[in-house]
Amino acid sequence: MNKASLIIFFISFCAVGVGWVYPDYSLNTAHIIFRISGIYILLSAGTFYVTRLFKLIGISLALVCVGVLFKIQHYSGASLIMTSGMTSMVIFYLIHFLRKTPKGAQDYAKMLFVWLLPIGAMFQILHFPYGMEISLFTSVLLIYLVVNQVLRERVDGSPSI
Repeated sequence: MNKASLIIFFISFCAVGVGWVYPDYSLNTAHIIFRISGIYILLSAGTFYVTRLFKLIGISLALVCVGVLFKIQHYSGASLIMTSGMTSMVIFYLIHFLRKTPKGAQDYAKMLFVWLLPIGAMFQILHFPYGMEISLFTSVLLIYLVVNQVLRERVDGSPSI
C-alpha cells in the first residue's frame, strides 16, 4: 500500500470531521477526496483493476460523467443516463464478486459498499430522502474497509484483498 495515499485518506478524514463540527467549512470537497483516496487504497491492494470488468466499469463511469454533465445543463434524459451508468457499474462488480471463489467478510463488505455508493449518490443527486444517511453509512463502511485492509497488511505483510 502506498503510504502517501494512506496519509491523504487520513487527512481528508480529519477534514470531513472538521466539516461536521464547523458547518461553514467545505465538507463536500473533503468528502470527495476522502472517498477517492479510500477507493484508491482498496483498488491498489486488490486484483480487480487488471480484469476486463474493470475496463467496463471505466466505460460505465464515463457514462455517469456524461449524465452528470447533462444534469448540470438541465438536459432531458440526464437521470436515465446516470442511472444506467451506475447500475451497470454495480452489475459488473456483482459479476466479479460471483466469480470470486473464496469469499470472506471483507468481500461481502466491499460488495455492500459497491451497492450503496451509487445508490447514495443517486439519492443525493435526484434529491430523494435519506440520501445523506446512505452516504454517511457508505463512508463508515469505507473506513472499516480501509482500516481492515491496513491491519491485514500489517499482519500478513502483503496485500490480501
